[in-house]
Amino acid sequence: MRNFGSIRTLINRGLSDAYLNENIEGKKTFKKYVKLLKEDTNLKNLFFLHKNLEDTTLSTEVAAKEFIKENIEFIKLTDEESLISSISKVDSLVSGEIDPNVLHDAIHDLVFTERTLEGLPIIYEAMDTLSAHLLAEKNRVKLNTNTKYEAVDSHKLIDIAVNKYNRRYSDLSETERKIVRLSLLDSNIKETAFNDMVSENLSNINDNLIERDETNVREKLKQTKEKLSSMSYNEDSFVDDMAKLSALKDTVLSN
Repeated sequence: MRNFGSIRTLINRGLSDAYLNENIEGKKTFKKYVKLLKEDTNLKNLFFLHKNLEDTTLSTEVAAKEFIKENIEFIKLTDEESLISSISKVDSLVSGEIDPNVLHDAIHDLVFTERTLEGLPIIYEAMDTLSAHLLAEKNRVKLNTNTKYEAVDSHKLIDIAVNKYNRRYSDLSETERKIVRLSLLDSNIKETAFNDMVSENLSNINDNLIERDETNVREKLKQTKEKLSSMSYNEDSFVDDMAKLSALKDTVLSN
C-alpha cells in the first residue's frame, strides 16, 4: 500500500502540471481528490494528520513526542481496514512512481506498524524522525545568488491574474505566465512546484560539476548548490523565488 502523504504529493504535482500545460484530465483528477476529502472523514483526518506533523514547529522534545502521540492516537481510533480502504480510493486516482519521502514514510509507519517486539524499532525510528522535524525551525530562506534575472513585478502579475486582461497577459514571458498560474493555486501545490524546481536546479548543477574542470566555475557551482540546498518554500516570496530559480536554471543549462 502506498502512503497517503506521497500520494497527495503526486496529486498536487499533477495539478501544477495540469495548469502549466492546460491538461484538463489533471484538473479533473484534482477535483475528484477534493471531493473525496470532503466526503470521506478518514481522508480528511489523514490530511490534517500530515499537515500537523509536517508543518508544526515545537520547542521541546517532550512537547514534540506528546504531539506525535496525540495525533497518532486520534487517527488510530479509526479501524485500520477502513483507513486502508479510504487510501485506496485516492491511490486509484493516480499512477506513476512516488518519490521516497522520509516524513511520509515515518507517519505511515506510526499509523500502520503493529506494536510488537518486531515492530518496535520501526515505531521508535519513526518517532525520532518526526520529533527531529518538529523541533527544527521551518526556516524561510530566500535564494540569494549573483545570477542576473529579469525582475518580476508581483503587482502586475496579480492584476493580470485577477482581471484577466488579455492584452497585458500577452506581454508576459512564458516563465511569468507559468508563475502567474502557479501563484493562484493552493499552497501545497505551489510548495511542490517550488521543491521540484529546486531539485531540477540541483540536478543540473550536479551534472555540471561532473562535466566542468575549471576551479573557479566548480567553486561557484558548489556555492550555489549549498544555497539551493538551504532553501525552503515561502509563500510570501514565492513569485520572486520562482523567478530566480527559473533564471538560474536557464543560466546553468546555457553554460
